[in-house]
Amino acid sequence: MFPPPKHIPLASRVKSNLFLLLSLHTASPAKTNQNPEFKFPTHPNLHSLLAKCTFIKELKQIHAHIIQIGYLKEIVTAGKLIAFCATSHMGDLCHAQLVFDQIAEPNRFLWNSLIRGYSNSSNPRESIFLYSRMMGAGFTPDEFTFPFVLKACSLESAFMEAIGIHVHVVKLRFGSQVSVQNVLLHVYAVCGLIQYARQLFDDLSGEVLFLGIQ
Repeated sequence: MFPPPKHIPLASRVKSNLFLLLSLHTASPAKTNQNPEFKFPTHPNLHSLLAKCTFIKELKQIHAHIIQIGYLKEIVTAGKLIAFCATSHMGDLCHAQLVFDQIAEPNRFLWNSLIRGYSNSSNPRESIFLYSRMMGAGFTPDEFTFPFVLKACSLESAFMEAIGIHVHVVKLRFGSQVSVQNVLLHVYAVCGLIQYARQLFDDLSGEVLFLGIQ
């Protein structure tokens, strides 16, 4: 009979993996064919560790080591940190904002992650504010931006902002996206703009499924 395997606490596994990452960071890089997304040999291991993270305490430990080995400036790594903190039910939106504020040039994925996170928070108006900042920084919103910023508009009854965002939707040709159509109908109905909602509904071609935005 083989003895039963020992149970290793998750915190110990995290610490062990972090020590491995640090040792890999100080070792000479091997000349192998790597994914061009990863600039350093430790990146695949680090991202695997982030993917397995399930608690914010673990993520903060990983974050501390990312800062220690100088990887926070890597946009892909920062994106994984922010996405977990902003969109996971086990995350921490304040920590996501903290990481975001340390990024010199955040990309659209990072903006979208924060906009989504705030749209599901107790402060959805921050999504609308971030949307304005994102546009001011020169980034074009996409199909992953509009549903969540419009959801925030509905929660805040921000009908003027919703109308302005609707203009952007039409201008950027995202008006045929079902998820965008649905949330536009919802925000107009919630804000009492039934005429706008009816006009939009009449303009839609085909059957529209009313889907929840999460």
